[in-house]
Amino acid sequence: MTLPAEILLNHLPAVYHDSEELRELLSVFEEVLFGIENREIQGLQQKIAAIPLLIDPYATPQEFLPWLGQWLALFDFHHLSEKKQRDLVAEIVPRYAKRGTRDYLIEILAFFIPDDATVDIDESIQGLTVGAARVGENTFLEPERPHAFRVNITSPASSEGAEFAKQERQEWEDIARAAIDLAKPAHTVYELNWEIEESSRH
Repeated sequence: MTLPAEILLNHLPAVYHDSEELRELLSVFEEVLFGIENREIQGLQQKIAAIPLLIDPYATPQEFLPWLGQWLALFDFHHLSEKKQRDLVAEIVPRYAKRGTRDYLIEILAFFIPDDATVDIDESIQGLTVGAARVGENTFLEPERPHAFRVNITSPASSEGAEFAKQERQEWEDIARAAIDLAKPAHTVYELNWEIEESSRH
């Protein structure tokens, strides 16, 4: 078995193999390049060999996920669970083929809302219609909004109480808006309507 201190020495002519001074000098470089096995210290060779793992969303260390996300044009997603971060990085590229569509927006929002919430995209926002208009609910006092849509998100009531639910909803709304702003077509505008389902228990 080749000793770590002899890897480089063996590439030199035989006349140098008996030099203890040269063996000691080369051992320093070999520790840096090849590591120290009995101390489980990695060298540059092992680190370079592990580079492909850094671009695997399911193998890369958690601290590398934001870096990997930047290569895929993803914004800050540190507030997501580690599993959702890895799933998003792994699945975002195929979804880019649908970027700017209704389906793409729904699929991306699924990563940025609670697991028990549902999403619906309403593209039927219209202006004032006599007999059908409900100001403040489904009507805007302007002629047309051809590039407008409404995102309706529904989530169950929180067991922590109404005040907690309101605060939690605001935090989730901020996250959802950041996702929508990057996922929607640039020329469109939207309204976000987040509803909390009332608990059926009395």
